[in-house]
Amino acid sequence: MLDRTRNKTDEVFVSKWHLTDPWIGYFGVASSQHNVVDKAESVAWHKFHEMLRKFAETARVLFEKPVH
Repeated sequence: MLDRTRNKTDEVFVSKWHLTDPWIGYFGVASSQHNVVDKAESVAWHKFHEMLRKFAETARVLFEKPVH
């Protein structure tokens, strides 16, 4: 679990708040042990939300397959 107040990843992941204007911002997540696969933001109820969800699901399945 990683959120504003807890980091139960043994510091493998760290998050940082990025302020884009006085009211809006986002958390960026970084790791020295893992690479970024996708950086697309998903906004609920946006027309691309379902496409990004399917992409994330497919990527998760592919990364879980054993490498021979």
